[in-house]
Amino acid sequence: MVKIDELKEQLGLLKFWLGIFVATFLAVIGWGVTNYQKAETFVLVGAGVVAVLALFAIYFLSKKINAKIKEIGRE
Repeated sequence: MVKIDELKEQLGLLKFWLGIFVATFLAVIGWGVTNYQKAETFVLVGAGVVAVLALFAIYFLSKKINAKIKEIGRE
């Protein structure tokens, strides 16, 4: 029973970080949409890079969460 509790804690932590990355992605995109006319080009490019990195993090965390869910199902 201890192993499954550990897996659930790990899953909870992964879900927390997934939420952080989703919020970051949405905030950066929202900022870019509202400020694209006033912001300098390199700042917009930086925001785009951050948005892409957040998307990659969301994708990989989602895959890891699915793996943890399957691992909990096997326990």
